[in-house]
Amino acid sequence: AKNKQIEEIRKTKRPVASSASLVNPPTTKIISGGQTGVDEAGLIAGKRLNLELGGTAPKGYKRNNLQNARLTKDELKKTLKESSSPNYKDRTKQNVVDSDGTVLFGNTDSTGSKQTINILKKEKKPYIVNPTDEELRIFLNNKGIKTLNVAGNRGTEQGMVAARYAEETLISAIKPTKKIAKGEPVKVRPTSKKGRIVKSDDPSKITVLTKARTARDPDKEFTVLRTVDRESNYPDDLDLDPF
Repeated sequence: AKNKQIEEIRKTKRPVASSASLVNPPTTKIISGGQTGVDEAGLIAGKRLNLELGGTAPKGYKRNNLQNARLTKDELKKTLKESSSPNYKDRTKQNVVDSDGTVLFGNTDSTGSKQTINILKKEKKPYIVNPTDEELRIFLNNKGIKTLNVAGNRGTEQGMVAARYAEETLISAIKPTKKIAKGEPVKVRPTSKKGRIVKSDDPSKITVLTKARTARDPDKEFTVLRTVDRESNYPDDLDLDPF
C-alpha cells in the first residue's frame, strides 16, 4: 500500500535524459520551516548529505502532528531561526525569499501547499512538484539552485509517506557523484558487437556513442553522443552501453 502511495506521489512522469542529470548539482544548503513531515525530511536529508542547514520556523517553533516528529524542538532551535510571527504563512514566505528555489512533496491540494505555490508565483521563484530524483537533479542544475527550500505536507499518515519519498529523492538527487580521474577511460558494459566508443585526438577529452540507462529506470534507454572532459562527473549508477 505504501509503495502504491509513493507511485501516486510520483504520478506518471518518467525521468528525462539530459546532460544536466549527469553532473553534481550546485546545492550547498537546504532550508525548511521545521514542520513535521516533509519539512523535517528535508533537514534530515541535508544532514545526511553534510549540507548546510537553515530556514525560518514560526514563533515558538510551532508544529502539528508531534506524534510523528523526527526532530526535537531543541534540534530545531539549533538549526532554524525563529520568526517573530506564529503565522505559518509568514515563515513560508521567508523561506521562499531566502532560497533560490523550492521543491514540494505530497498532496498539492492541501492548504499549505497551495499557499506555498501562490507565494512562489508572486515572488517569481522557481519550483518543482513531486519530482523523481533525476528530475530534481536536472531542476537544481538548470536553475542553479544553491539554497534549496524543501516544503510539503505535514506529518499526517499520508504526509509521512510523502516525507519518506522526499528524503530518498533528495539524497539520490544531490549526493556527490563519482569523478573520473584525468586519463582514466570511461567504463562501459558492452552488450553488442555493433557498439563503438570514439576517442578524440585530444587526450583530455573522449567522445562516446552509446545507449545509456540508469539503474533507477533500467527499462528506459536513450542514445548518447557526447564529447566530455575526462574529469566530468558521472552518477555512480549510470551504465553506458555501446550499441
